[in-house]
Amino acid sequence: MAMDCEMVGVGPTGRHSMLARVSIVDWDGSVVLDEYVKPTEPVTDYRTHVSGVTAAHLDGATYTFTEIRSLVTNLLHDK
Repeated sequence: MAMDCEMVGVGPTGRHSMLARVSIVDWDGSVVLDEYVKPTEPVTDYRTHVSGVTAAHLDGATYTFTEIRSLVTNLLHDK
């Protein structure tokens, strides 16, 4: 499996990173997980030019960081 995470900027200058999206694919490139993550702080820099993440994506996010961490941990366990 391969995992990629996209981050957004939080804080006054957007310098601090917060998880915004987690994507996991298997050996064959099939998507195992591709989810946006609800921010726990106001986003001050979406870094869209790098991350592709927009405010609309995060408005529709259903997972919290804690929930997605648990899901990813279970998916990657023993891999």
